[in-house]
Amino acid sequence: MKLPQKITLLFLIFSTLACRPVLTVGWSEILIIGLVFLLLIIPPVWRFLKKYRK
Repeated sequence: MKLPQKITLLFLIFSTLACRPVLTVGWSEILIIGLVFLLLIIPPVWRFLKKYRK
């Protein structure tokens, strides 16, 4: 039995919408990622700005 492509696509979309997410990210994880990002980015940018201003 061959289903039309639109119906098959609708089945796939509805099945993914019905599932609960496997990974959930809360505000604490976003804060930790943001802090790590800032700690890795700020020192090189600071050094660049110090050299650029001279």
